[in-house]
Amino acid sequence: MEVVQVIIYMIPNELSESPKVSDLMKQKVKDFLDKMNDKYTQRIDCTENKTYKTYKDFKINDIVFLLYNNNEKLTKNIENILLNNKK
Repeated sequence: MEVVQVIIYMIPNELSESPKVSDLMKQKVKDFLDKMNDKYTQRIDCTENKTYKTYKDFKINDIVFLLYNNNEKLTKNIENILLNNKK
C-alpha cells in the first residue's frame, strides 16, 4: 500500500511538468486523485452489493493489480524521472 501512496504523491508534480500529456488527460488524472483523497464519500459496488468507506478502499485492489502488472514499466519510468532530476 505504501507504493500506491508514493505514486499518488508523485503524479501531480510529474503531470504539471510534462508537455507530452494532454490537458484532458491531466484533468482526468486530477479528478481521479481527488476521488482517491476524498475521505468522506462512500462508494457502493453494485455487483457485490458492498459499501466501501472511501473511493480508495473501493479501488485499491484494482490499483495494486495495475501496479503489479506494470511493475517493470513503472520501475523504468521512475528511474528515468530520478535520473532526469539529477541533471
